[in-house]
Amino acid sequence: MQQQYTRAKHLVNDEKGNILFITSFVILGLFLMAVGLVEMGRFLIIREQAQTINDAAVLTGATSKDSTQKWVTIDVHTNHGSYRECQTDSEGNTTCWCVGCGSSTVEDVFGLESDLLDNGGWRRYSLFSCGNCDTPYDTWYTFKNRELIYDMRDIMSQINKLTNSANKTRNNVTQAIDRVLGNLKSKQHRPYTHIYTGVLGGLSLEDKKKYADDESLFVRKYVVNISGFSGKGNLCSTERKEYEDALYGNPIYYETSGRKKSLDELFVRYMECVYTVQTGKEAYSSLQSIRSIIDDSLDSVTTLEQQVDDYINTARDTINSPDYRTGQDKAKEATTSFLKAVTEVKGLNYGPLIGESDSTPRLSPSDIFVYDDASSRYHPSVAMILTAEIPAIFQNLTNWPELNLFNNNERGLKQRVCSQATTFYYDPSGHRQYSAAEGKLKGSLNTESVIQSGYTKYVKVPDDYCKEWRKDNYKTL
Repeated sequence: MQQQYTRAKHLVNDEKGNILFITSFVILGLFLMAVGLVEMGRFLIIREQAQTINDAAVLTGATSKDSTQKWVTIDVHTNHGSYRECQTDSEGNTTCWCVGCGSSTVEDVFGLESDLLDNGGWRRYSLFSCGNCDTPYDTWYTFKNRELIYDMRDIMSQINKLTNSANKTRNNVTQAIDRVLGNLKSKQHRPYTHIYTGVLGGLSLEDKKKYADDESLFVRKYVVNISGFSGKGNLCSTERKEYEDALYGNPIYYETSGRKKSLDELFVRYMECVYTVQTGKEAYSSLQSIRSIIDDSLDSVTTLEQQVDDYINTARDTINSPDYRTGQDKAKEATTSFLKAVTEVKGLNYGPLIGESDSTPRLSPSDIFVYDDASSRYHPSVAMILTAEIPAIFQNLTNWPELNLFNNNERGLKQRVCSQATTFYYDPSGHRQYSAAEGKLKGSLNTESVIQSGYTKYVKVPDDYCKEWRKDNYKTL
């Protein structure tokens, strides 16, 4: 009986032990499961933080430019209006009518948007007004193109393009002036258009101004180079001497060519020269009333060229500076600086793990890409691959099989996230459509009414780099 009791007591004790063991095992399992859930939850939170921080960092890099140069190309149109011309007949009756002065266009005028459009600088390329008789004077511009020059892009790569555009504007303005001078319709200028074009046509803007400033130079060119009279000494002095020599000396005067000229022919030649000189002076005097065609155009082109030169000089000074950084450098530095600052604020560590570490997660940039080339599918944007290293909180438990998710050399988890941010990119088609719809533009294209009309478009969206990166590289959670 005693043996049976002892045996039953052992059985009870063994059962209690098994129950205790099973209970302990279950409790331990639940504890480990809880630990795993804590670690996994923490991992998901840190990963989300890393993605948010990365998004903000690349946005900072994409908008880190010191300035954005906006250059536009426009056509400037001028309807020169009309003037009133009158004539009185022999009976004293006066009849008046309107004479149109035609129109002209200066094509491909290039300049800073802030100057040409926002501040109305395009009007400098509007040529003269001859009146408002029946067809009023009018001037406007039509939009052709706009380019943004970001410091994110190497600014020196823009210099040749800007210089060529400025040279093209100079040539177009010069040719427009030649056309206008040859097509003046007013009674005051109509008799002299052939003189204007003969003396000034084909010259640079500076040389046009030089002749328009100097009556003697203007008249001499017309008399000698265009009309073919002698340029020796004072104008017409040679023609007068030839006539007087024939008059008071030999009545038959021999030219160097051997052809004989009569006294009458020599007199006519001399008087033609005198008349030509007088006509040249009258033409010069008449030209002064439309000097603005030359002076304003020269000032406009000079202003443009100075703007381009300033940009070029600034670029060269910047590049030659000992602390010069390219646009790509600036974008990358802005990205990493923001990342470091936010990482510190969030209580995280910055940079890859070196040696032993505590349980504080670490963020470090793996790759930063600055897509500043317009030919790139990802232009214009900044993309960054950010690595998040998340050590396990329960470091001494990470070798347990039940926590094999963390059972690795890093004793934690490592996750990479991708973010991409773009700067605004102007689509010039919007303003071209607006220009075509309005017909005549006279103000800035950055006004609220233009923007609200929907013609101002910043719609160039680069391809999604991160989507493609995830497809190729992002195989984990």
